[in-house]
Amino acid sequence: TEIQAQRVYKGWRNKTAQTWRISALEDLRSLQSMRDAGVWVSSTGKYHMQGSKGYRNTMLFIYGKLCKYAYNDPNIVLDKMLDFGKGFRDPLDVQEIQTTYNSIMTHTYNLYTGKATVRILEITTKEMRGLKVLIDKAEIRRRKAIADTKYNATRYAKSAQANAMHRQSIKVQAQAMRATGAKYKAIADTLQISIGSAHKYCNGL
Repeated sequence: TEIQAQRVYKGWRNKTAQTWRISALEDLRSLQSMRDAGVWVSSTGKYHMQGSKGYRNTMLFIYGKLCKYAYNDPNIVLDKMLDFGKGFRDPLDVQEIQTTYNSIMTHTYNLYTGKATVRILEITTKEMRGLKVLIDKAEIRRRKAIADTKYNATRYAKSAQANAMHRQSIKVQAQAMRATGAKYKAIADTLQISIGSAHKYCNGL
């Protein structure tokens, strides 16, 4: 089902409110899969998805609120929530999902920010590495550092390649001038290089 198009301003990191919601929904799905794998532990040392003691109900509530804002159709919201509730290793009760859905559709709840969601669900540093927008400032800095490193490496490689091509061009010109009998000083003056470089480029001609 297509999301209704709407005019929105670009928000944090060039994401509109709508694209952020969709990304957050995808993140909750990813988080659900990671935690259902039974290997993700909270800061308290307990598994997140142990029966009803985990964050399944809270995740459903946040997921439902995002769906309400992202999709302009109550039926779609209910279907999405039912599907999400079934996605846990130990599926949520349909009546429980219906109760949460009724609460979301009846009341006007504000959406949690990404920072608040991270705190409420106790999303770990390791988990954030597999998510898109439900991340904290430390993860943002980590990703920026990686991006900067890649950018600098690419820029250095391009610069090195350009310099190598320039030197090769100078070498070809120097050898062509030398082949016509030009003196090293004349070659150096014409190509704006040192006499020593002129000797080096013409070496072995």
